[in-house]
Amino acid sequence: MTNLSSLSKGLWAVGGTAAVVAVQGVLGAVSGEWVQAALGVGGLTACGLAACWIADARAKIYRAGAVMEAAEKGDLQPRVLHVPGDDALAVMLRNTNRLLDRVEAFGKEANAAMQYAAQGRYFRRIVMTGMVGDFAVYAGHVNQGLAAMERRSAEFVDSATNIGSSIREVAQMLSASASELEAASGSMSHVASETYEQSSGAASAAETVSGSVEGVAAATSQVSGAIAEVARGVARTAELAKDSVGKVVEADGTIRSLLAASEEIGAVVSLINSIASQTNLLALNATIEAARAGEAGKGFAVVATEVKNLANQTAGATEEITKQIAAVQAVTKATAEAIGLVGRMIHDIDEIAVGIAGAAEQQSAAIGEISRSIREASEGVRTVAGAVTQVAAGTQEASAAAGQVLSSAGDLAKRASDLNRDIDDFVNRVVAQR
Repeated sequence: MTNLSSLSKGLWAVGGTAAVVAVQGVLGAVSGEWVQAALGVGGLTACGLAACWIADARAKIYRAGAVMEAAEKGDLQPRVLHVPGDDALAVMLRNTNRLLDRVEAFGKEANAAMQYAAQGRYFRRIVMTGMVGDFAVYAGHVNQGLAAMERRSAEFVDSATNIGSSIREVAQMLSASASELEAASGSMSHVASETYEQSSGAASAAETVSGSVEGVAAATSQVSGAIAEVARGVARTAELAKDSVGKVVEADGTIRSLLAASEEIGAVVSLINSIASQTNLLALNATIEAARAGEAGKGFAVVATEVKNLANQTAGATEEITKQIAAVQAVTKATAEAIGLVGRMIHDIDEIAVGIAGAAEQQSAAIGEISRSIREASEGVRTVAGAVTQVAAGTQEASAAAGQVLSSAGDLAKRASDLNRDIDDFVNRVVAQR
């Protein structure tokens, strides 16, 4: 801006000088001093030429200033156009254009190289053609940096590829392990659920069995008491049977005595019947003798008749007694036979009762042992029921834990799959940048 101000001042000075020269020329022409007038015209012409040159230089400098101002703001496209001549100003303006050309070329080359470098591609270099001086030095440094970045990028890609492969293998193993864990935890959860259901059912069944066993134990105790009572009753029956056997023996003896007495009575009756027959025969003989005696034997005949009648009555009574005795003997024999049969039956009953009593005692002992065993089984079933209940509770907790493991395994499998996919994407991107 100082140069432009100086040119403006020079232009004003030339204008002032031209005015003075013009006044002097006019005054010379008026006064007739033609030499002075000619000098005035020449001076005015020189001032005009100087003013034109200064104005042209001032315009070129203004254009150069606008181009440099645009470059200072980052716009490297404008140039100072139409710069003829070989004067110092023209050379300066052309050098300004060349400087802008080199700066723009360096910037574009560096920009292109950096764009590829930003993509991880380091093959692009700054073209050294036309680069001189510091531009060549800077371009060489940038190219060296790009080459170093390319080497390190290749080393990083190789390392990343190797690490990615290792991580991929680990991720795949982790994914496989997570899948196996998920499957195992699923199976464990299923088994735990089934075990819980079965344990719950078993606990309920054990409780039911425990109640049933307790009922059986109570019933067995009642049966044992009943069998003991039956044993006592059978023992009393055996004792009564033994007493009955004794009574039957006594009755049999009495019946036999009665039978013997009836036989003796029959003998006496037979004797009486014989006596009655003889008496009847004697009465008949007496009647015959009384008839022979006539009147003297009538009284004796009456007595004989009475004796005969008495003998006949005795014979009839004896016959009736004989029939009664025969009936009594028949009944007595039948009674004796019946009593003998009853005695044998009572003896059999006694033996059976003794056998039943022994069997009842054995059954009572066996039922007692069964009752004790059932009570012990009831205690065992109750213990088993408690254990199964604890197992069911533990299985429920295991089922919940298995569900958590299943959820965690599923999340782990998903994360492993995501990690594997991310690693594949990372390795592919790294490889794509080579």
